[in-house]
Amino acid sequence: MTGALLAAQADGQISSGGDSRVRTLPLAEEVKKDMEGFRWHLGMVRLDPLLRIDSLGYNNNVFASTAGEPIGDWTASGSAGLKYIMPLGSKFYLRGEGSANYIWYLELTGLRDLGGTGSGHLVALFNRLRFDAGARVSRASTVVSQELFVTAPQRTTSFGGNLEIDVLDRVTVYAGGSRNEIRLLAPVDEGFPSSLQELDRNETAYRGGVRYAFRRYFYAGVEAEKFETRFIQGAPGRDYDTLSYLGTLRYDQPRFYLTVRAGLAEIKPIGEAQGGSVQTGTYQLFGSFFVNRFLELQGFGNRRPVPSLSGVSSYYIETLNGGGVGVKLGSRITLGASAGFGKNTYPVATGPYVLDENVQQLAANLTVKVFRTASLAVQVSKMTYDSQDPSRDRSISQFSTSLRF
Repeated sequence: MTGALLAAQADGQISSGGDSRVRTLPLAEEVKKDMEGFRWHLGMVRLDPLLRIDSLGYNNNVFASTAGEPIGDWTASGSAGLKYIMPLGSKFYLRGEGSANYIWYLELTGLRDLGGTGSGHLVALFNRLRFDAGARVSRASTVVSQELFVTAPQRTTSFGGNLEIDVLDRVTVYAGGSRNEIRLLAPVDEGFPSSLQELDRNETAYRGGVRYAFRRYFYAGVEAEKFETRFIQGAPGRDYDTLSYLGTLRYDQPRFYLTVRAGLAEIKPIGEAQGGSVQTGTYQLFGSFFVNRFLELQGFGNRRPVPSLSGVSSYYIETLNGGGVGVKLGSRITLGASAGFGKNTYPVATGPYVLDENVQQLAANLTVKVFRTASLAVQVSKMTYDSQDPSRDRSISQFSTSLRF
């Protein structure tokens, strides 16, 4: 059945990455799945083709406009390439992908953009030690944030590594670090905000923790994470650090899946950054329960600081919680619906949150399995913003189809 009832943003750290609404696999299981599932063999290299139409449909408010007549357009996007994995002996693997993507607009021709992704990771899998290090470079049109719900071309360069060691049969310690260099490439003369490039930034994360495995499929632990945000453009003194102390939990069985990271975050401005130091709860959670073979229930939640263009603060607190349902009709058709409700809140140095906007996210989809390796999906969705400042009220409605092989 459907792994995600509503498309989510990209995975990442709790301080900046998007909320994940799909089941994930441990590293060793990912490697095993790739080794067994990739369709083409070229000597030692295993290859799997990547071909999909990500979206073909209509957006009634391309620039998430808050005033006047919103600009809508027909749009399409797709990607093609190869994923690869190559064993290097019995313990090491090289894996990644190379692909190209294109986004097309019917009337807004200046927004058409060609991009691509290239990545490579070295993985080591020993009995008590697991290691993953690599890099990824991409240019793709993705949603900027919940605050600015527009699809804009971005160039992202990422690199980092993670290490896990089983110090006891049930106890694992882990540490890791990563760096993301994010550049917004949207042409401002086409309708995007002129301040969009003020979100250009470098993000550096460090994390470490310990977890205890009650069962192979169930663990809990504690973790600390420091996340540094350094802006490239815009007014000086906007940088900030986020230090989070988190509890973690993961339960993974075929019928029931739950992953939670939750705790307390302290957001500290650097120098003269807008917004004072703030302590707030932070979390990222996703759960899936199959009531039977035909019915799946999902729940999700996300709360984190995110870079802002509001002018009130260099960041805002983004919250979105909700759930969904998937109903399987026979062996090929699945109906899905989801709803999320949240808030964007803006801290300032002189007091509590002074500018809130409530966010409502609704979606429904139909997925048809065309044949064994291909599925066709149709989705309608709507984002609605109700702000304390009525001039910021806005809504974005979208209809899209996708085809994945």
